[in-house]
Amino acid sequence: MRQIKNSLNLLDRLSNALLPFIGILIIIPVLLLSLLGIYYLYVESYLLYFLAFLVVVSLLVAMPFLLRKKRSNIGEKPQDEISIEISPQWSDFDHQNWGKLEKIIDERVAEGIEWNMMQAYALKIISETASCYHPENLEKELAFTASELLLALEEVSRRYRDYMQEYIPFENKIKLSLIMQGNAHKEKLTFVKHSYDLYRIFRLMNLPMAALSELRGKLTEVLFDNVSNTLQDKIKRAVLKDLASVSIDLYRGHFKMKESELRESKISIEDKSNQAVDIEPLRVVVVGQVSAGKSSLINILNEKMVAEVNIVPSTDQVTVHECKIDGVDVLKLIDLPGLNGDLKLEENMIEQMSQSDLVLWVLKANQSARKLDVQLKKKFDVFYQKNENRSKKRPTIITLVNQVDKLPPANEWNPPYDLANCTAVDKKACTIRDALKYNKELLEPDYILPISLNKDLSLYNIELLKEHIQKVYDDGISTQLNRRKYEHSGNGLGKSAKKLFKGAQKFYSL
Repeated sequence: MRQIKNSLNLLDRLSNALLPFIGILIIIPVLLLSLLGIYYLYVESYLLYFLAFLVVVSLLVAMPFLLRKKRSNIGEKPQDEISIEISPQWSDFDHQNWGKLEKIIDERVAEGIEWNMMQAYALKIISETASCYHPENLEKELAFTASELLLALEEVSRRYRDYMQEYIPFENKIKLSLIMQGNAHKEKLTFVKHSYDLYRIFRLMNLPMAALSELRGKLTEVLFDNVSNTLQDKIKRAVLKDLASVSIDLYRGHFKMKESELRESKISIEDKSNQAVDIEPLRVVVVGQVSAGKSSLINILNEKMVAEVNIVPSTDQVTVHECKIDGVDVLKLIDLPGLNGDLKLEENMIEQMSQSDLVLWVLKANQSARKLDVQLKKKFDVFYQKNENRSKKRPTIITLVNQVDKLPPANEWNPPYDLANCTAVDKKACTIRDALKYNKELLEPDYILPISLNKDLSLYNIELLKEHIQKVYDDGISTQLNRRKYEHSGNGLGKSAKKLFKGAQKFYSL
């Protein structure tokens, strides 16, 4: 009697003290009506027809789900997968590793993986991630500090808490003590199962009714087993992919410190020494050959004369300008010296570009010589292919093909031009389109725009350029956060030495 009382108390707590009302208002009336209905069908000899009707209805209801399950077995990926959180600061190398791990996980889950093997397979995912970032390290799985591990565990805990709140009903009501009580009463579930088996044996005495009932039961069992397996596969896939995402962040150094702990970068401090105004977050570097129009572009974006423009090239050092564009915070426009073939200058430009959040690359449309631009772009790509720079996020590059008004026919200038649908009659539009295609294949930028900075005619695509800057602004902020984290980790040796000195002083003072 005491055990029955405890079981009722457990159900009452799970239902938030509503069990008596549910029993009175729903269960008892439904039970009475069901008994009366079955008795009437039995007396009128309609019971067999009723069971046949239930089987037909079950087939009609189950058919769409079974067809959907069959299509998914053919290879169609479910559309309602659980979304995985990945960092917007990932580099191209990080995304390559993510694609590799994602493919491995999808293939393994499709083959079938039991829950009791999840831990072992999770360790394989961690080992595979470590091999991507530290292939030469014999103890690659432990290539992180204790502080990084604690931050990674904190991130995993936060994600799983979010999963519980989103996918587990009553997660804020069910306490661990309640789960323990449910585990203590699991023998009652065994008793219920045995009772149901006895009922099925008794039901077999009436063969027609038994056949129809068993068929209906099998349909329901198959249907819900398929739904359950699909849901379990989604959860397994989500758990393993979330683990892979956190593992990538761990081995690429994302957990070296929190974003709230970031200090001001060295290049930002250096920029402050070059100007008297406050430094705003997005750092935009303007590069190009001598007389490509970099200074003119900066003046037009500022809507005032701030950069020196002359027939004789005059930009011989790094110059910082502020620029305000609607929809974004204040930008820092970094005017670099023009490309002239000097190798030392190219090295300095690579350093400035790698310390930027966005690159505006200015080209002269009517200048065929691109050797200096191609050479700088190749060196810039090689910089991010080095092992020590693979996890650094490369800034977005917007290439601006300037002076398109001077392309042949030179005496024609009537913008705007429909570059996507130009015909032989519209020679100017076709020439601009061909110039864009040529430079895009040569330099492979993220975006490329034709522009004209000739105020005597009419400015061309300056508003479109501002829209592109607004579009990539958030990605530029992510690039800066990535850059500042890596810069901070590189300066950690001096900070660690200070910690050691302070620790030694405190130890000997005891």
